[in-house]
Amino acid sequence: MEPKVNNWEFCKKPEIVVHETDLLIIGGGMSACGTALEADRWGTPQGLRITMVDKAAADRSGAVAQGLSAINTYLGENPVEEYVRYVRKDLMGIIREDLVYDLGRHVDDSVHKFEEWGLPIWKSTDEGKTLDGATGKRSAPTLKDGGKPVRSGRWQIMINGESYKVIVAEAAKLATARRSAFSALARVSPTTILEDATVPRSELAKMIRFVAAVADKYKLRIGTFGHMGDGNLHPTFLTDERNKDEMHRVEEAFKEIFAEAIRLGGTITGEHGIGLAKKSFLPKFAGDAQMRVMRELRRALDPQGILNPGKMFD
Repeated sequence: MEPKVNNWEFCKKPEIVVHETDLLIIGGGMSACGTALEADRWGTPQGLRITMVDKAAADRSGAVAQGLSAINTYLGENPVEEYVRYVRKDLMGIIREDLVYDLGRHVDDSVHKFEEWGLPIWKSTDEGKTLDGATGKRSAPTLKDGGKPVRSGRWQIMINGESYKVIVAEAAKLATARRSAFSALARVSPTTILEDATVPRSELAKMIRFVAAVADKYKLRIGTFGHMGDGNLHPTFLTDERNKDEMHRVEEAFKEIFAEAIRLGGTITGEHGIGLAKKSFLPKFAGDAQMRVMRELRRALDPQGILNPGKMFD
């Protein structure tokens, strides 16, 4: 039998995409998702690019997603010292007590975070009635707000384990996807200009629609992503600084976006600050009184006007 050469007659030839990264996480199980979340937390501020690759959907990968019943450790009212003694006895003394103590100090915060992300935790009412995870999620306070968990032994609480992996996977996907947004947009055009207009969360939908309308009005490409939890949007202009006409339209679009952010009760910057690019918008945002205070403070600290003259205040 002669070997057959794959000429892609039965399926479409897959596209080869080069993706540059500093940390490649293979798999989407519990440990991989946890690694992605922690890597984003510690690595991204250092400029590291993090990528998680899974053969399937991350929310269905790993043993937990296949039906393993997960039980969470939760100290609650129990002293950390007694938890250390319990672990030492359970493992016949072969432990690092300092590390177990640190785990005991912080484990409740992790459970609170999982509940915040949507993990259903069984609760006990003041009357002693037991609420399953779904019911407790709807009608009982969170653990952080004083809710009483249903325990399986002294150190474990009962949760809806089938929801565990989906929540962990979602957190990992959000962490890696949000950090990849700008890199993906930056490939589209020679020049990428990212801003950070911020509005109250109740006005997010209006602001996103407004940015889209401005893009249509000025015939520009604007990709919008951001930190939805605090209303911080990043309208990202995909343009070419060599095209003078297009850059003029970008400036006009910026004016309208910043003005709308202020009108909706927001600010022209949520995290980047105000520098030369936004200098002209500062008086409209701050108002006469704030501008006067800032100038007086500047004169008090720099009466000779020798520190960055002509930068923020002419």
